[in-house]
Amino acid sequence: MSLLQNGFLDLNAALPGQKGKSFTGPISFIYQVTVFAINGLINYQQEMIEGKKPGQNLDGFFVFLRLGLTSFGGPIAQLGYFHDEFVMRRGWLSERSYADLVAFCQFLPGPASSQVGMAIGLSQAGMIGALAAWTAFTLPS
Repeated sequence: MSLLQNGFLDLNAALPGQKGKSFTGPISFIYQVTVFAINGLINYQQEMIEGKKPGQNLDGFFVFLRLGLTSFGGPIAQLGYFHDEFVMRRGWLSERSYADLVAFCQFLPGPASSQVGMAIGLSQAGMIGALAAWTAFTLPS
């Protein structure tokens, strides 16, 4: 049994016995957000597998350091700076992957900009990249 249908998670396959049933109330909201987040992560992972990650280890560190030194306005404004840098200028992420990543990070507790930055660092250079992105972006503040 495949959990993926056309690149998207099929929760009917993942949750046996739920086929044809619909969730209501808060469970419906949590279900929809979870499906959206998992599908975004699957698309993000597929882009990385297809080789759409041109960044280098130190390159990411210095980009995040520059953003940490120059961006202001809080996490929401910083997400705009991230979009300009990593989607528009560098092409490290597609529009869809970036939107899915931001939506997922806003669902998690804590500042979304730090989480998005760590996820981009992780995709570029693994755990060291995530730590470098967080350190470089957070250090100036």
